[in-house]
Amino acid sequence: MVIDVPRPPKVPELVLFATMDQRKVDVFVTETTSPQEPDLVDGIDDVIVKIEGPDGNIVGIPNIQDGYYYITFFPESGKQYILTAEKTGFKTVRSTAVLPPPVDILSLEIELLDSIRLDSQRVRFFYQFDIQLEEQNDEIEFYEVNSIFPAKVLLDSIIRDGVRYPDILPVQNANTIELDDRGNFFVSNIDSSRISFGGAFDLAKGEYLKKVQIEVKSSNAENYEYANSLVNLRSYNDGELITVNPVELYSNVENGKGFFSGVQTDTISKRIPR
Repeated sequence: MVIDVPRPPKVPELVLFATMDQRKVDVFVTETTSPQEPDLVDGIDDVIVKIEGPDGNIVGIPNIQDGYYYITFFPESGKQYILTAEKTGFKTVRSTAVLPPPVDILSLEIELLDSIRLDSQRVRFFYQFDIQLEEQNDEIEFYEVNSIFPAKVLLDSIIRDGVRYPDILPVQNANTIELDDRGNFFVSNIDSSRISFGGAFDLAKGEYLKKVQIEVKSSNAENYEYANSLVNLRSYNDGELITVNPVELYSNVENGKGFFSGVQTDTISKRIPR
């Protein structure tokens, strides 16, 4: 005789998605029993969210709406901060993050490499982008680069006639250059103060690119692991989200799930040559 032993129900946990930079702390709080992304679940309000600095000073983070919490905050580079969230019926969750050193962009150079006519209505343009940083900082484990363009673009490097060019595929976000499914890419162990990458754009007849905005963040290995797990979580077909895979997101939250990261950011904008 087989005895069917009922399994205890899964207990919902608080889930945090939080970012600390040089000027603020953003937090999104939800509850879930399975791994999800913040844009796929509903947020919860009336959670007591606090951040504690290295001096022991504790600051409450106000609830804005729909699970979002925000405060203007000026943390110190190289210092560790503790984020906690508590709500009746849940375990108190806790996470720590260190604010990495600042990153400063000196200049951005953009070069048109080539163009290819795809058909009577579309042309593909290839550009090289060179970001010059103020200095190389060995204390920065990773640089995270996010590039916002007024065109659909997805990069995937290919070799053509011995030269490495980026190819283009359709994407789900029309405003983001993407080396992965999250709209950003990471650079580690750079041996100079320059970051270079390529971009390819499919433009309709009469359409052209006006300006590019590039954001560079000082980051770390934990941020990379979390971003990589987000890529593995989603599956796409021709740029359309078709499924959320049953894999665990990388988490650094105790008694719950989610991620708390520290970054510093600099941004530069420039007109694109035609």
